[in-house]
Amino acid sequence: MSNDENDALILKSISEEKKALLLKNLGLIPQLPSIVENINDDDIYSTTEVAEFLKFTPQHVTRLCRQNKLNALQVSPGGSYRIVGKNIKDFLKNSYCRTNSIAKMFLDN
Repeated sequence: MSNDENDALILKSISEEKKALLLKNLGLIPQLPSIVENINDDDIYSTTEVAEFLKFTPQHVTRLCRQNKLNALQVSPGGSYRIVGKNIKDFLKNSYCRTNSIAKMFLDN
């Protein structure tokens, strides 16, 4: 029996709750950062503030805004952006969604 077949048999014998706990402990189901609780949906943040929240550089946040990966308002022709709190939360949820969908495929097997 191959390692993959053996792993598949082990996974089938584990309950869904234990699989979810295992994935969480392995870091395959990430939790949203606790900073999300401190972001108000209606508040408006600068790229520098968002960078501090997310542990990114302000340049990276600006790049995400330009690429429409982080919904923002451009407030000057030079590229200054403002981001509504709800959009920051949506960005984080969408970012974590990809990893969770991989974990979900694992759980469904």
